[in-house]
Amino acid sequence: MRVLDLLVRLALFRRNHTQGATSVLWGVVFALFLWASAAALAIPRSRSVPFAVVSGIAIAIFVYLRGAGLDNPPAAQPGAAYRRLRARRRAARAAAARGEPRPAHGRELAEARAALAHGDAPLALFLLREARRVAVAQGRPDELRQVAELAAELARAGGRTQAAGERLASEAASLLGADGAGPRVRPPAPR
Repeated sequence: MRVLDLLVRLALFRRNHTQGATSVLWGVVFALFLWASAAALAIPRSRSVPFAVVSGIAIAIFVYLRGAGLDNPPAAQPGAAYRRLRARRRAARAAAARGEPRPAHGRELAEARAALAHGDAPLALFLLREARRVAVAQGRPDELRQVAELAAELARAGGRTQAAGERLASEAASLLGADGAGPRVRPPAPR
């Protein structure tokens, strides 16, 4: 009854779920599943228990770093900060090797280009959405035009992010307007 009570509480209070709690739960359930499967196959406990524990820890670490679901935005995943830092450093090294100066603005665009170059489409989509928000908020039509171009490139790449890339490209193009003069939504005037 206590186990059932715990499961009901976990199911009802979803707002208290953190990435760490979810990963530990995945690890425990996976370890119990492997241990029960090994017991059903008559594998000795001296082998099944360590195998289940190590596998449970491995799946818990994997779920913690990659997220419990594919619908999580990359920024919500704990390992995403490290991946963004690596992508930023790779982009900076590549730009320095080509002799390009560091961009003063459009950091999100530079990181999105690096993510596209390395095939990380979900991260590129997330960064392009952020770059669109920044370009609209700051009234920068050239950056918004670049967002539309990169989103169209992301849509052509296909995969899970194809529809979202097409949607983002059309939103950016509609914000630019028919004349391409700039964002239709201007930031509010300072008071």
